[in-house]
Amino acid sequence: MEHLPKPVKNQLANLVRLAHEAALRQALSKLGDHSAQWQRGEIDSFQLADRIHEFHDGPNREIYKQFTYTGIANLPMLAAFGIAKGLINATTVPKEVLPYIETCLSFYRQQL
Repeated sequence: MEHLPKPVKNQLANLVRLAHEAALRQALSKLGDHSAQWQRGEIDSFQLADRIHEFHDGPNREIYKQFTYTGIANLPMLAAFGIAKGLINATTVPKEVLPYIETCLSFYRQQL
């Protein structure tokens, strides 16, 4: 992996944060539906607590693992994944970032 200039690294980190937020928002909307059911009395407090626990151990954990990076080298891959999954609008990606994610983006677009 070639060296990432600091501005590109920061932009990639921001893209990964945006993708993480979007994925989490999607998953939380389903949990919000369960909360609404509870408020309407359709499920009891124990059922809601179980669904919260399932969310924490399931979707929340998977999303966290997907978007948590251990090093700068993972940033292009994670940003490209977020774009390919539609979590980030590709038209909002800064032009100077594109050369650093092209290969990963091509891979994910073929796979997803």
